[in-house]
Amino acid sequence: MKIKKIILTSFFIALTAFSLNASGAGFQLGLFPSLKISEEGIQSSDFDINATGTVRCSRIPLVFGAGILAGFKDSAIKAGFSAFSDWWIIDSQIENTWNIFSGFGLGTALKSNFSDSLEINLGPRFFAGMNWLFWDNYLELYIQQNINPVFSKDLKNNNSESSLKMFFPFETGLRFHF
Repeated sequence: MKIKKIILTSFFIALTAFSLNASGAGFQLGLFPSLKISEEGIQSSDFDINATGTVRCSRIPLVFGAGILAGFKDSAIKAGFSAFSDWWIIDSQIENTWNIFSGFGLGTALKSNFSDSLEINLGPRFFAGMNWLFWDNYLELYIQQNINPVFSKDLKNNNSESSLKMFFPFETGLRFHF
């Protein structure tokens, strides 16, 4: 009974904090081409596509989200989950409802081919983009380009080597502000 009260209390505290800080919520779609950097040189690696739910906070310059991804690696299909958190450093108005933004964050992904691999990717994100606000600032349409160097490791295969990959995610999305 005590655990249920703790969980319920934590849920209401999180919901209250979210409602006080959240400014918008929406979805984004992304293309994630990458290069693998190793002793053999630089070579084309993964190509992922993701769909992510996003939240933009109003009182702090933070955007975060989580979603699903699917893609190819060495002619094998992989799928999994991804998450990110971005801190906006620049948020400047170009024209009335047209803005540019830039900053840094952290991205992670966990993906598997459902037989012999479970790969984790973790690394910083550096991004720049632009957004447009419509319908009295209720809708936000945005595009952004990221540079995302990641540490990659296959958790199922103990003999696999860790590698450095450079992802270049291009993301576009729509957020509803409330």
